[in-house]
Amino acid sequence: FAANTGEATEYIIDSKEALINFAKNPTKSAKVTANIDMSGYDWTPIDGFAANFDGGNFEIKGLNAPLFALTHAIIKNVKLVDVNMTTNNRLRFGALACEVVSTGNTSISNCEVSGTITVSNPGFTPASSYSSIYDVVSVGGLVGYVKGAAFVNCENKAAITVSQVFQDGASTRINPTVGGIAGYLNSITPE
Repeated sequence: FAANTGEATEYIIDSKEALINFAKNPTKSAKVTANIDMSGYDWTPIDGFAANFDGGNFEIKGLNAPLFALTHAIIKNVKLVDVNMTTNNRLRFGALACEVVSTGNTSISNCEVSGTITVSNPGFTPASSYSSIYDVVSVGGLVGYVKGAAFVNCENKAAITVSQVFQDGASTRINPTVGGIAGYLNSITPE
């Protein structure tokens, strides 16, 4: 990390190694300052990120899994190029994030994705906390499930393939929600 010493408030991500290191302890805001090729690396999505992430309009190429799992962040200027993502165990899935849930000031702006996203027949038993099947199985080019976050100037160029989904132990087929930008939008009522 070029500028991650002392009291720096922002991680500078300028290489594959810097992105991998950031993912190990993502507590500060981050800015990408160079094109990064993640091809061939088995990526684990960053979970619970709640700061700011600025992709700087540089390319992050070849991710094989979402950049984020669950996030509450302000994310902008991220270009995910030539993603090749396949899953059969994540029920909410998108190249940028599996889930984006607002905690007050959450937004996704100027983000785009290209490549392929495939979700293949995950079997599951819905948790009692989900209000419906449609809250559970959702796939989007950028984000699988969104609650209360704003999207501005985002674009999906990725091909999305979702096979049929069956509930565990049942022969009933479930049709998941799928969208180019977001698979499922769950709005919240302002207080």
